[in-house]
Amino acid sequence: ETPIDISESLKDILDVAINLDTTQETPAAMTTPEPVAPVAPVETPVAPVEEPHEEPLMDENATEVVSGNIIIKKEEIFPLVRTTSFINDLKRELPDLLYENINSELGVIYLVRNEKVSLTTGDLKNLRLDRLALKSLAVQNLIDQVEEGAEEEGSRYTIVADGKFEASFLVVSELWSKDNIPVEGTITIGVPSNNVLLITGSGNAADMNWIRHRVAQAYVE
Repeated sequence: ETPIDISESLKDILDVAINLDTTQETPAAMTTPEPVAPVAPVETPVAPVEEPHEEPLMDENATEVVSGNIIIKKEEIFPLVRTTSFINDLKRELPDLLYENINSELGVIYLVRNEKVSLTTGDLKNLRLDRLALKSLAVQNLIDQVEEGAEEEGSRYTIVADGKFEASFLVVSELWSKDNIPVEGTITIGVPSNNVLLITGSGNAADMNWIRHRVAQAYVE
């Protein structure tokens, strides 16, 4: 996958006309109609019309839902940050892949970790969650279940997690503040690979050279 060097700008009644022809031809002759014997009305039983049934939204306490051939456990849904080229390749296999763009270089898909599959728009419908609720759920799972730390070298930081979800911490909005990351200038992010997330500040030339070198090195490797 293509390594990325990005900055803090990551990041949120039809009118129907009916023409009626009312012109009638004048009858050539008028005749008196023959009387018609009355006919007793025939009652035709009408089957009751059932009101459409709307299934309720997924219970907040429900922990799983069956979608297609898989069981999706809510606690197993995680955000997975990947390059747009990776996502485009995956869309060829899954045309209804559920994803969001972070910027022109990166996007996020949603992984069902225990099933090792990516969520589709059909899965989202079966879960009866909207995109915002799904993202909130996935991010909270990431925070609660994936231990995250930072290797610090002065004002240079390397996010350390489980070797798979490091880049996914880009979508944890509360992480990206000067209180958590006290750097000079703008917070600058480098994503040389899926399991490496580098952070520094734009105000220090040496630190910027470090992050550029690390990202460029990934191209060579």
